[in-house]
Amino acid sequence: MTIVWVAIACGGAGLLAGFALGARAAFKGARKLRRKGFYRLAEDLVPARVEPHARGRLRFLAVGDVGTGNADQARVAATIRRLCEEQPYDCVLMLGDTFYETGLRSPGDPAFARLFEDHYGGLGIPCFGIAGNHDVKQDALPLVLCTLRSRTWRMPNFSYRFEVPLARFFLLNTNLNLLELIRLRRILSPDTARWTFVVGHHSLYANGTQGDWDLAGRWYWQRYLRDKADFYVCGHNHQLEHLRIPGQATDYVVSGAGGSHYRAQVAAGARWKPSRAPSLFVYRDNGLVEFDVTATRVQVRYLDAAGELLYGFERTR
Repeated sequence: MTIVWVAIACGGAGLLAGFALGARAAFKGARKLRRKGFYRLAEDLVPARVEPHARGRLRFLAVGDVGTGNADQARVAATIRRLCEEQPYDCVLMLGDTFYETGLRSPGDPAFARLFEDHYGGLGIPCFGIAGNHDVKQDALPLVLCTLRSRTWRMPNFSYRFEVPLARFFLLNTNLNLLELIRLRRILSPDTARWTFVVGHHSLYANGTQGDWDLAGRWYWQRYLRDKADFYVCGHNHQLEHLRIPGQATDYVVSGAGGSHYRAQVAAGARWKPSRAPSLFVYRDNGLVEFDVTATRVQVRYLDAAGELLYGFERTR
């Protein structure tokens, strides 16, 4: 009888230990998801709105990986300010990693002024932000809350959407990887009347040091989403690139060189991770991308850090 009770006691202790370890792992997993912005706000903090300057036309810039705080960021930011002074743009897409190296501690973190407001706060048009992998090294919530203290920064939720008569935009939290694509599938339906832009930090396809998104994410995109988006616009790989898979509807636009770049890697003869999508153009130095949208065509122009044209293409319908 004593042996039986000892066995039961030992088994009970094992079960309790297993339960405790499982609970601890679940808690750590939930905390990590919260830090990365998995638990979306029930409602967007503020409406995401764009008021185009010209009827029947939408013009915007896309730039990612800006937040280096160095001369490279300052140079591209100065070009953005000059372009906005020379001709009207309606918004800027900030494609993540706006706050190197570890995001923001709080909405009052001085890094917000140093890395964003000092460079883009005076543009007078909304800059729509998303979270990059560096932006969520701490809690992602300050990225959203900074929307309340800025006239320019707009990130009303961890992922969100907005529409204009010509186009619709789905801004993703790609730090959640496949979980975010599953969410997107629920709300993304085909639309032949408007251009569809899906915007994320991580590159679905790119020939850089980061390379393509992982196999699960690419498979899910190809299985459920690829023909519902005209453009996938991203950063993460620190270059400008245009990729397209023959026979598919989506153009992949990489603009991850608003502060970061691959100059040192190029000089060192770096080996790039080859993409599964054919590359039509790549530039591994600082720059940004411009979009000019009407009902029947989208013109995409890749600009270097000084705003000079490097490459362009056009989509029509």
